[in-house]
Amino acid sequence: MLRTASIIALSIILIPAACAAQGDETALLQDFEGAYQTNKWPGDHKASITVSTEWKSDGQKSLKMEPGPATSLEDLKLKNWTGYTTLRFHAHNPGTKVANISFELYDPKATTYWDRHLNSFGVQPGDQVIDVDFSGGLWRSETNNPYKGAHKTPIEIDKIVRMALTNQGTTPIYIDQVEIVKVAKIAVPGGFAFDFGRSNTTVMGQYTGVTEASVYDQAKGFGFVGGAKPFSLHQAASYPTTLLADGLAMPKDGFRLDLPGGKYRGWIAYERAGFWQGEQCGYTKAALAINGVAASEHTYKKAGGHFLFQDTEITEHAQIVDHLVWPSHAIAEFAFDAAAGANIVTLETSDHVGTALRIAGLVVAPDTTEGKAFIAAHDRLQRAAVARTFAAQDKGRRDAGRVQPAKELVVDPLPIGEQVYPRDWPLHAQGASVPRQNAVAGQTVVVHLGVFATKPLDVTVAAVPLTGSGGTLSDLTVAYGRYMPARPYANGVAWLEINHYRPEPRFSVGPELTRSLVVEYAVPMDAKEGGYDGAITLTAKGLPTVSIPVSLQVLDVKLADIPIPVGLFMNSLPFGPQTMDSATWWKLQEQVVRAQVQAGINTLSGGPGLGYEVDASGAVSGADAVRYVQYAQKQGVIRAVIPYGGFLTSLGNLKGDYAQLAKGLEAFEQAHALPPTYVYAYDEPATDAEYASVIDRLTRATAAGLRTTGYTSTHKDQAQWEKLIVNTHAPSFNIHTVADIEKVKAAGRHFFVYNNGLDRYGFGINLWRSIALGAEARMNWIGMYTQGFAFNNLDGREPSYACFLVHDKLGVLTTPMWMSTREGLLDARLRLTLERCATTGDPALALWSVDGYRTDKETWTAQELDRVRTAMLHRIQELTRTRR
Repeated sequence: MLRTASIIALSIILIPAACAAQGDETALLQDFEGAYQTNKWPGDHKASITVSTEWKSDGQKSLKMEPGPATSLEDLKLKNWTGYTTLRFHAHNPGTKVANISFELYDPKATTYWDRHLNSFGVQPGDQVIDVDFSGGLWRSETNNPYKGAHKTPIEIDKIVRMALTNQGTTPIYIDQVEIVKVAKIAVPGGFAFDFGRSNTTVMGQYTGVTEASVYDQAKGFGFVGGAKPFSLHQAASYPTTLLADGLAMPKDGFRLDLPGGKYRGWIAYERAGFWQGEQCGYTKAALAINGVAASEHTYKKAGGHFLFQDTEITEHAQIVDHLVWPSHAIAEFAFDAAAGANIVTLETSDHVGTALRIAGLVVAPDTTEGKAFIAAHDRLQRAAVARTFAAQDKGRRDAGRVQPAKELVVDPLPIGEQVYPRDWPLHAQGASVPRQNAVAGQTVVVHLGVFATKPLDVTVAAVPLTGSGGTLSDLTVAYGRYMPARPYANGVAWLEINHYRPEPRFSVGPELTRSLVVEYAVPMDAKEGGYDGAITLTAKGLPTVSIPVSLQVLDVKLADIPIPVGLFMNSLPFGPQTMDSATWWKLQEQVVRAQVQAGINTLSGGPGLGYEVDASGAVSGADAVRYVQYAQKQGVIRAVIPYGGFLTSLGNLKGDYAQLAKGLEAFEQAHALPPTYVYAYDEPATDAEYASVIDRLTRATAAGLRTTGYTSTHKDQAQWEKLIVNTHAPSFNIHTVADIEKVKAAGRHFFVYNNGLDRYGFGINLWRSIALGAEARMNWIGMYTQGFAFNNLDGREPSYACFLVHDKLGVLTTPMWMSTREGLLDARLRLTLERCATTGDPALALWSVDGYRTDKETWTAQELDRVRTAMLHRIQELTRTRR
């Protein structure tokens, strides 16, 4: 059933073809037999959509979808799906990788992109049945951005017009026997299965929905008592199942459940992480009681949302449910004595902070063989839904030049910041030596190694300081990559990749568990020019020690600063000082901002606990924010404060007179010697209503002297968008062209760029090109944030591809994104240094050009970027020595 309107992900179930449910009532929608006419969009796409006899699940034909174009299924034999619960596809994937399939559903109101139902699912290699549970209703728009269009009601199941599919994989996918199904209900006398959630969310199939409006009803035998309305979040999380995705806090007087009495079993799941950042709840103990008697208890931490999974590693996809999802939701079974008639369920927490703890699901049944089977069936249903929502994608690289390791322990160099997967093989069967590196003062030099094994091993790493004629480089860190699941923006597939680097020298490795190892050497600002040498050793019981020589040449080069504001959204800690003691919080803040500024980041966006206050007169204050900025200024140049998560709230939340605020902000900046602060005004408006809600206040704010900025992309021939741009002090563009830069600057506005690559290319040559072409600032998603649980990318609004994570004992942890981004910043600064030294026409300046801006990433391999960096470094040194 639908809780009025659906905003949660489909429960998409992938079933091996031989295991498809038998006996369910089905109705055929399309079998691609006869004279079925295919279509595709765009029509000129080189890939084909055809009817094929190469595979079928029934009959003689199926739909063959090559990767790329979309195809719509309009000739459906039944368009009124009332009474059915499930949409079923029979599918075949001849490849070796999971294929992600985007899925859209249309009714008569779905005339625009935002009024369609938009989702996706994964197709595993081989034959399978894909079940899409629509019994709880289907939202319009994207999973994580529902009802963005004009229509705020669900897809009308009785008026289905068509569906569309797009193969986003790498091999053809075959679809056959598209059906709708009536799935039988799981039931047992005296048993209940509840899905708790606010109105306007989906009830998972096989469950009875409970909303804030579910007051006790004797006819139903359940409901809230006492009159208090249960708390819920404004928006549900999207994953991992429609039951676990949201919940309701238990009001003081509880939830009544009428039972026949006797021995009972129960199953409970909580929701405690939220959809957006800042929605986590914390406590030290939770106690579920029935009729005042404790039935199920568990302990937790007040900062659990940030640190529960800091020591968890997932090295096999099969571990996700028990090691990640079940702990996230504190799922447990319990026993209790049921009273005949009324049973009052209550929930209490100790030392509570943040949002209220929510119950996501509750299943109860008599403590009999049948009752236990009922609970077990629901437990399996959740486990299956989790596994199927995120079909296991193996990204292990064992082709394209990769070879099986030829020794029990092989160490092979990797490009700095390269992502690594558990089943990777090396490029060199015997391993290879680490090339000699050039470095400059202030640089963090990284040796990135892949560690491969033909049998399970426990490895210990040791790195000695680098020594040379100029002294010793003793500030070094050894860390290895920890695996966790990752996913795209929506659902469909999940894979394992390096989530962060843990600063410890010991780890396990094996045939199915490749390790990523990094050793970082900090080159001090006063480092002497010359060669430095050392070694990295790896030892494992019963094997010879593997020694990797490391050689470094420090050059006498002073890096140029980046001339425009460059920063990360939410560049500071993702939690406020209440999460831990103040001294530790400030220590971590300083650690993360120091790392950014030393790498070349010169702009701050902030985070929780670093806010400005604005009073009715427009006066601005904020001691902690000032302290933070001034500390950053001691580390290097800070060119701007561009708030995103901290400092000044968004324009829509600012009250009072804008002209007074502009004066107050200027006075505040001058009083504390702060860089200019910008005002965040909008984020990718797309509909007329969204434009209208922004433009009026934006126009007034910019005219009043506030440095307004907002985030958008180029939209041609849209009057509302043009009005948005000309009334923004500094519009920030994602998708854009050189012509857009010129147009905005010609209109007297400042052209900012955002989200143009959080990697070496994006923050290296691409950043330099944007500066050369006239861009005046660059921001990128994201420094660090927590939506759902930290370290867990299968919950919350979207996965966190951040630069940093935080461990409450180990401190700030770096990620592959940051390592690659830091290398890009170094490339850009070297180019700027070269320009400072070289004269027009110097051949070294031709190593980079603005040609290919935003379009030629594939040509700039790590090897090519290294080659150009070396050439620039040597030319800078030549020019510097000549001047001396």
